[in-house]
Amino acid sequence: MSAPVGAIVGGVFGGYVLTVLILYRFPHLLHRKKMSLPGFLIAHRGGAGENLENTLGAFRHAVVNCQADVLELDLHLTKDGQVVISHDGSLERVTDQSVVIEDTNYEDLPRINQHLHITFSNEVLRKECEDNRIPLFEDLLKEFPQVG
Repeated sequence: MSAPVGAIVGGVFGGYVLTVLILYRFPHLLHRKKMSLPGFLIAHRGGAGENLENTLGAFRHAVVNCQADVLELDLHLTKDGQVVISHDGSLERVTDQSVVIEDTNYEDLPRINQHLHITFSNEVLRKECEDNRIPLFEDLLKEFPQVG
């Protein structure tokens, strides 16, 4: 290597090392403090994947154990005018029965299976729970009036 090329390489390497040492010691020179934005913990279907989705037990777990700020859910109207919580209008995925919510009275809706295929992963959730009934929206509002 000729002298001018060696001096250039040495200077670049020395500048690199100096820059790394300065930024290591004073990282705020490169990274300014970022604004903190408010965040919310949203329980999708009451925490599908941790409990049987859209059951009062799932919503209870999300609010009490996980401190969820928001409960994400879908609502459907039954044949007799009851507002129920269910992701799908058809209950085949969660009950293995071809039942359409809008064509069925609330009392005739089947219970949710104790095992559900989780649509966003290749797993099957198995949960033994007593409240595998499709809940009424009004029951959720009574139990958790503070949650949006």
